[in-house]
Amino acid sequence: MEQPAHAGFFNHQGVLTTDTSDRDELGRLAGEHNYVSALRSTMDLAVLDKLLTENPVATIPCAKWQREPPDPFDCEEVEKIIDHARTNFAPTVANLIAFRFFSGLRTSEMVTLRWQSIDWNKMQVLIPQGGLRKQAKTNKARLVSLNSRALDALERQKEQTPEGATRQRGRGRHAPNHTQGLTDGLCGTDAWRSVG
Repeated sequence: MEQPAHAGFFNHQGVLTTDTSDRDELGRLAGEHNYVSALRSTMDLAVLDKLLTENPVATIPCAKWQREPPDPFDCEEVEKIIDHARTNFAPTVANLIAFRFFSGLRTSEMVTLRWQSIDWNKMQVLIPQGGLRKQAKTNKARLVSLNSRALDALERQKEQTPEGATRQRGRGRHAPNHTQGLTDGLCGTDAWRSVG
């Protein structure tokens, strides 16, 4: 029986020698895993439909890969970054960076913060349920403890925020320098634009 033209490709060697050289090692291994997994499923369907008698990629092992562990900034690097921001950017940007480092909040959580969510006495902030996105990482409100450095950044930001402004821009966002939200100048779009 004559082999179809694609038969040479659907074997161990054909699958394993697929060109993935344009990716870094992690991407290459993840790509191989995804490729073999999709191909294995496709061939399983072909066997079920009796187009093939056996799955030629069933015995190919999945590529083993792990993400490298995070490499967080050390204390000295954090101080250099914050000092650089204080020297080269508006105070609101430096406050944003300091608060991000010392609070550990996610971006979506930062954007939804409001001044009234901060409990200055208990050194906590209430993160609202869901944030801006409909499909947030968590679907529950949570309390986050703040250290003194995060609180200092908030106090400095509060000094940058004039009283009395209430104009809103966009859905759930506030223009910088308005008092309703913590995003006012701290992580509003203008501050982000300055960061680059």
